[in-house]
Amino acid sequence: MQILKTKKSLMAFAALQIAIFHLWIPVLRASSLPGQIERFFVTTAYIGVDLFFFLSAYTLSFSDISSKRKFLNKRFSKIYPVFLLFCVAALIKGKFTLSGFLLTAIGLDFLRHGGSSFLWFVPALLIMYLVFPFIKVTLSKFNQAKQFLISLLVWAALTFAVEYGLRGLIDISIFLCRVPAILLGVFLSKYEDTWTIKHRVITGTLLFLPGLILIYQFGYYDRLTVPFEGMFYITALPCILGLIFLLDLIWQNHSSRAIEAIGGATLEMYCLQILIGSELVSTLFRLTHNKILTNLLSLTILILCSLALAWGISAARKLIFSKNNS
Repeated sequence: MQILKTKKSLMAFAALQIAIFHLWIPVLRASSLPGQIERFFVTTAYIGVDLFFFLSAYTLSFSDISSKRKFLNKRFSKIYPVFLLFCVAALIKGKFTLSGFLLTAIGLDFLRHGGSSFLWFVPALLIMYLVFPFIKVTLSKFNQAKQFLISLLVWAALTFAVEYGLRGLIDISIFLCRVPAILLGVFLSKYEDTWTIKHRVITGTLLFLPGLILIYQFGYYDRLTVPFEGMFYITALPCILGLIFLLDLIWQNHSSRAIEAIGGATLEMYCLQILIGSELVSTLFRLTHNKILTNLLSLTILILCSLALAWGISAARKLIFSKNNS
């Protein structure tokens, strides 16, 4: 694998998956086979979130954690200001009250309401950043296999505790059932730049094709919610890993600056679609009365606005940094 090289392209794919999940209007008749295939890929495009968690954990494994303070400051400063900016925008837009804004901004609303919390994905990432250096140091005295096993056992115990002991108080199953993807990201990072093309093709194919069947059966046709509410996310892992192996191979030598630019604006794209996505799609459909055109325009506008916002935020950070150093 060469995921450190193809990360931005993979993140662009994940971001587009998430956008399709939230914004895409099915075009084909639901009773037709093409329509069923379209709805399957749109409905299961939530795997973009799992891809993003995997990639984040994978690259985190190469981070310098000798200073936990510097590590956390660097990670939090990249995404929390953007998160806070969109929380303020949502407050102005009337999406929640002042108390709701405060609870969301400090992450308590996510702990209480999980996936229904505004921009839940960002507090979940912050939690991952917060615990990562401490867990890595704690597990460093064990070999790799034991690290993975201990992590799985702790995850299972915590998930059962939240699912059956703290139900009604905490609802973060949407994040906990993505933890196996995070663990796999950390585990597979040890094999960066070691697998041959042949091994990646074989492994990716063997995982992806059966993974499609699993995700169809347990994530689309009949969502699996036993023993955890979000168990269907876990059944998608073979498909997700297969995609990563195959896309990593494809984009190893065939990526582009445009795709990588989208990959660098994934946070902004996610926040924008949650804040204004439904209104954007509704407005475009009223104007065009055409589902295909609405889908194309909504994705194009979302991408362009995300790129512009990411550029503006980057420019503002550079300006602040230069003033602080002057």
